[in-house]
Amino acid sequence: MLTRIEEQNQEQIRAEEQLRALTTELARSNKELEQFAYVASHDLQEPLRMVSSYTQLLEQRYRGRLDSDATISSTRRGRRPSDAAPHQRSARILARDTRASIAAGERQ
Repeated sequence: MLTRIEEQNQEQIRAEEQLRALTTELARSNKELEQFAYVASHDLQEPLRMVSSYTQLLEQRYRGRLDSDATISSTRRGRRPSDAAPHQRSARILARDTRASIAAGERQ
């Protein structure tokens, strides 16, 4: 009977070690994801600014000669590169919440 209890203890220790390893890997992966989201958001801002500037130039040059489709597109274009910021914040919040969940799991 003592051997069976020792085996169960060893299994639990192995499971806990595996959980710690997976938790560490998940935290590392989340950190990389957060960094990627930041870099991707930042890298996309300049091309979006250029498109926005070019669209404004066309709008100014051809004001009054644009059809309703172009005007609607121009209105939709009102989104700015900074509109990517909520996605970036979402990635940071997700990573933070995941780290908190991991920490809570380690305490149990």
